[in-house]
Order: sequence, then C-alpha cells, then structure tokens
Amino acid sequence: MALDELAAALADVEGWLSLEEAAGLADLARTAPGDGRPFRAVEIGSWKGRSTIALALGVRKRLEGGTLWAVDHHRGSAEHRQMYGNVDTYAEFWRNVGRAGLQDVVRPLVMTSHAASARFMPRSVQLLWVDGSHDYASVRQDLDDWLPRLAPRAVAAFDDIGWPGVARALQERVLRPRSGFTRVRQVGKMAIFQYGLA
Repeated sequence: MALDELAAALADVEGWLSLEEAAGLADLARTAPGDGRPFRAVEIGSWKGRSTIALALGVRKRLEGGTLWAVDHHRGSAEHRQMYGNVDTYAEFWRNVGRAGLQDVVRPLVMTSHAASARFMPRSVQLLWVDGSHDYASVRQDLDDWLPRLAPRAVAAFDDIGWPGVARALQERVLRPRSGFTRVRQVGKMAIFQYGLA
C-alpha cells in the first residue's frame, strides 16, 4: 500500500501507532492467508481508529473481500484512564472510520474483548490484532479467549511487546515450545506470528 495513501487516511487520527506499523498492519490484512471465503479479521483495541483504518484498507484490497471486526468498549484501558480520565471514544472512532470511507469494511463491536470472543466460532478468525489493555491479566485473558478462534495459518499480531504484561503473556502462551506459533517478523513495537504452520 502506498504510504501517502495511508498517511492521508490517518491524518488527524489520534493514537500511538506509527506510520511504519500502520503500513505493516495494512500489508498483513492484504496478504494474510485466506480460504477463498470473505476474509475475517479481528482487532482488539481500536481507540480512535488508527489501527482500524490501516487494517480495513488492507482488507478492502483483498480479492475475496472481507470484514474487520473492531472490538473496543470505548471507555479506555486503565492506562488511558490514568492519562485522560473517563473517556468515550466511540463517536470519534466512527467519524474517523467514516472520513476514511471504510464503514462498509469495519463492523464495530462495542463491548469487552471477552464478551466479543463468544460471538466467533473456533478456527474462524484469519487475522487477529491484539492491542487492548496491556496489564498481564488482560493480555492473558485476550489470548485465552481468542487463540482458539484462530483458523489454520492465521496471522496474529501483538502491539507493545515491550510492556511487561504483554511480554509475560506472550512468553507463556505464544513463545513457548509447541505453541503452534511461528514468529514471522517485528515491525516497530509489534510482533507478527503465524499460527499452525507446523
């Protein structure tokens, strides 16, 4: 994807995702293995839509089409509430998605990650982006809830891998021997894995 197209779509969208990371996500969503049916991607943690827009632009470029399910209760994580107090980011998130012209690709699920996971069948998600709360218990819960939903050859990407809670949960569930995950690469502060190659 052209960086100028991506930069224009992300202009004025608040968040911490760098342009390099956004390009990595867009590329993942465009190239992750599918099965011929409409592609199914899930984002855990949307904030105001930077990663949502990057992922949705990639999904839109897929020949078979697809949907990005954007999961966020839009009240902010514990880290966000420390910085901003009480928040409700949904209206701004949806405006940003609309300004990028991606409402046809993005399906918001305004709920917790745990509640949203129950809506997905096992082995049904082809791309998972995890950028929710970064404390250990939350990341571990996300992994416990969503890893069984990964399809064979699915791609899973995790943001902020240097945060202690994220690093510990990944070490226990993804980086351990015989986890089923193969590390593909790192882009900025995110790590990308493929599931079920072996």
